[in-house]
Amino acid sequence: RELTEVLEFHMVLTGVKRHMEEQRLLDGKRVSEESYAAEFEQALRFALQSELESVALTFEALAPQLTTVVSASYWIGERLYTPRVGLDTGLQIWWRMRLARGRVYMGSPLALLRQMAPQELDQVWRQLLETYMTILQEHGPDQTDCGAERARLETLFEARRPLREQSEQQWNALVMAREERLQRSWGRWASQSQRRERAAMEREEGRQRRHAILERRSEHLEREWMRREERRAER
Repeated sequence: RELTEVLEFHMVLTGVKRHMEEQRLLDGKRVSEESYAAEFEQALRFALQSELESVALTFEALAPQLTTVVSASYWIGERLYTPRVGLDTGLQIWWRMRLARGRVYMGSPLALLRQMAPQELDQVWRQLLETYMTILQEHGPDQTDCGAERARLETLFEARRPLREQSEQQWNALVMAREERLQRSWGRWASQSQRRERAAMEREEGRQRRHAILERRSEHLEREWMRREERRAER
């Protein structure tokens, strides 16, 4: 292609990215999962059309192709790249991969373990792997050896197992430490509560003792007054 045409294509794609970022549709957190795909596709097509018109290019001239990149570092230490296809098929592949991976956001192993248990994360990987292999069979180049690719990914998954187990141990240690802190905090609260209850009981007992003393004194004074009155009456 001519350099001028390449630069125009670059301007179009940069403008599309900016438009999607302004709409906050690149993170997938603004709308519900059910409506996200339709809104994303609509916004992408609108952005493409707008940017193409701004540089007087046609959709056929650009002929955009899509590749879906899926983070899979926790499981295999690398990303998954789907075959490069046209826009319509690419959007369908993107959505299928998104559904397979689910709402497991990118981040450190500990960040993933905050979202899901290890068994659930392994299940996500199985869903993701099967979806990826199906897409590779449907849209990969003719020379693609799907069996060899599956074997490669399975080898990577097993090679990463010690790292995943180490992360799980770290996570379990963090959970246990947090529970111990909560237990100590609860113990301190319970101890303080018991002390407050004992102090309250002691105050109540003291009040009752003082009340009993006052009653005995009152009774004693009343008896003394009655005896005096009796002696006075006898005179």
